[in-house]
Amino acid sequence: MRNDQHPGSDARQLIDPELLPFLEQYPRYDLTDALLPQIRAGLLERMGAARTSPAYPDVKCYEQRIPGCDGDPDVRLLIYDPPGGARRPALLHIHAGGHVMGLPEMVDAQNRRFAHDVGCVVVSVDYRLAPEHPYPAGLHDCLAALRWLHASAEQLAIDPAFIGVAGESAGGGTAAGLALLVRDRKECPIKYLSLVAPMLDDRTGSSDEAHLRSQDLSWSRVSNQYGWRALLGSRGVTPPEIYAAPARAKSYAGFPDTYIAVGSLDLFAQENLAFAAQLMQDDVAVELHLYPGAYHGFDRVPEARLSQQFVMDRSRALKRAMGQ
Repeated sequence: MRNDQHPGSDARQLIDPELLPFLEQYPRYDLTDALLPQIRAGLLERMGAARTSPAYPDVKCYEQRIPGCDGDPDVRLLIYDPPGGARRPALLHIHAGGHVMGLPEMVDAQNRRFAHDVGCVVVSVDYRLAPEHPYPAGLHDCLAALRWLHASAEQLAIDPAFIGVAGESAGGGTAAGLALLVRDRKECPIKYLSLVAPMLDDRTGSSDEAHLRSQDLSWSRVSNQYGWRALLGSRGVTPPEIYAAPARAKSYAGFPDTYIAVGSLDLFAQENLAFAAQLMQDDVAVELHLYPGAYHGFDRVPEARLSQQFVMDRSRALKRAMGQ
């Protein structure tokens, strides 16, 4: 029996009805070397259309290039600067894309909203992508951005004690890896993590029998394993470092306060719940939201009530964490 015919594996009957049209308009795909360039090109096309009439015009957006880590290439940043005075909070944002695609412009509206609603400076990182640039290239680009944020606090009129890191999917996994890295190196403290369906565990989707209710929705097991192989490269033959796959960490003691949001039908739901449980065991303050009937990336249906609830929940949590 094929895996997609397994009894009970059809999760469509469990999907929130308002989220179904997106899946019908954008069928799930399995990433391959041949398909990746097409997916990247499609993202660029949609991204350009979305930015023609930017939301929140009071938020200034400009580009900055900063030195990379230890001789790495310069890193491109998009900086979202809202009206306001000195000592504002700041948010380092790491975009989604399975480690193999995406650009910070992809979530322009979201980052403008964060800047406007929270009154924080948002810095979004154009980190290097796999497979052209496997681990630790992307993580190091994000570390360079975090170091720059701390060093530029006066220039940016931000409070270095209120620097958070946010990310979705692969960006959320990288954010968690970055938190582990700076914790272990004792540098560039992070006040808060805002993680949406973070991609944390390279083992997810490696078994045909795993995640039967979510495997055929949006982000698939096949695409997930492709992303991990691309990220880890030659390191894929041995257990990866915890900074690449944060689910492999033995302890999260000393982690910043952490917000986690994930859909109940997301491929990452199980690893995210396990992550939240371990954080709580390690005495880390956690805010966990599990959205029923929601798949990976469900917030791309902005008119759905569940998506609107998610946006409100995340913004409120961010405001509280940033002392707003």
